[in-house]
Amino acid sequence: MAEATETIADQDSNIRQIRDLQSTVAELEGQVQQVQNERAAVEQTAQNYKQRCASLQQELDTSEVVQRDFVKLSQSLQIQLEKIRQSEQEVRWQWDEDVNQ
Repeated sequence: MAEATETIADQDSNIRQIRDLQSTVAELEGQVQQVQNERAAVEQTAQNYKQRCASLQQELDTSEVVQRDFVKLSQSLQIQLEKIRQSEQEVRWQWDEDVNQ
């Protein structure tokens, strides 16, 4: 009889351990699910930032091209303006008979 009581007590202990382990497994599964959800959110955020970085890089590249074009245009205009100024200051030879007095 004592053996039967001891066996029942062992089985009850084993059942409690199984239930505790099942509870722990359920908690861990919940934590895993939460971590997976958080990871998915972080990955989505990272993807959004990557897209934003690519967009900003494209804008920067475009701005740099526009700036270089503007500098070239500005330099060209400065050269043309200087040529115009120099041509206005040039002394041109005039023959006496070409001058009307």
